[in-house]
Amino acid sequence: MSISFMTAIQKVGSLGENIVKNFLISKKYKILLRQYKIRQGEIDIICRDNKYLVFVEVKTRTAKNFGTPEEAFAYKKRQCLLTAIYRYLQEQNYNGPWRVDLVCLQINRLTKRAQLRHYKFVEMEDIKTL
Repeated sequence: MSISFMTAIQKVGSLGENIVKNFLISKKYKILLRQYKIRQGEIDIICRDNKYLVFVEVKTRTAKNFGTPEEAFAYKKRQCLLTAIYRYLQEQNYNGPWRVDLVCLQINRLTKRAQLRHYKFVEMEDIKTL
């Protein structure tokens, strides 16, 4: 029998993804898949927004010690995300319109409230995939 424990960071990330999933559903997005993983990267949420296939990156923070959620979406993270996106598109033989959205959450541990910022059509500079 295998027992796995989530770290505090993983718990915060999972909470953030659940909040964002519910937010997207409330905005009429159709959730297709969560946590698509390959060795080189991961896509937090894959969904549909009208004609677009949307790849959603969720960044959650509970403190400002390590910067804002937006700052965490740095070059290396973008590179890994694009690699996962290209793999998914290839596996699905998908040739339609798609985009990347970034959803940032700042959760206040004391008030248990989250501030959510949704960035649509995030520019993904032409990064050489792994």
